[in-house]
Amino acid sequence: PGRVERLSVSLLLDDTVTEEQAASLQESVAAAVGIDVDRGDQMVLTRVPFDRTAIDEANAAFAAQASSDQLFGYVRMALPVLMLLVGFIFFRLLVRSVNKRAVRAFDLGPGQPALAYAGGATPEVGEAVSAIRALPQPEEVRRSDLEVSIEKMARNNPESISEVVQAWLRED
Repeated sequence: PGRVERLSVSLLLDDTVTEEQAASLQESVAAAVGIDVDRGDQMVLTRVPFDRTAIDEANAAFAAQASSDQLFGYVRMALPVLMLLVGFIFFRLLVRSVNKRAVRAFDLGPGQPALAYAGGATPEVGEAVSAIRALPQPEEVRRSDLEVSIEKMARNNPESISEVVQAWLRED
């Protein structure tokens, strides 16, 4: 009672395992279970083709999930850039539209722009030409009353202008 008379061990391996791996596994298992050949212990190694469909399905599902996760990651990175680009394009179109409405000149012929109203309608050609002619000329617009009085003073009394300029130079 309480003694081992004989051990019988069976080792099943997939047929994809090489001969070197099989010999190494056989030695490891024999040492682990305590095989004693003198006692009559035996170990049988059998190669069997394992059913790998579940493993292949799991690998395919894992690859598909990894692919979709990678695609989702790319979308998450590209979405802010895309939104910024769309916003920039929208802003440019909006600015261009506002500029066209704000400053609109219709060509009535060479060198004769017409005035445009806010609604985009144009006045009659005669009204436009008379309105343009009624506008002050650029020289008149540029010259203020102060400039005119300084010019008169310079013509009538150049010495006083000279004294003012010299005083300015001394201050600096």
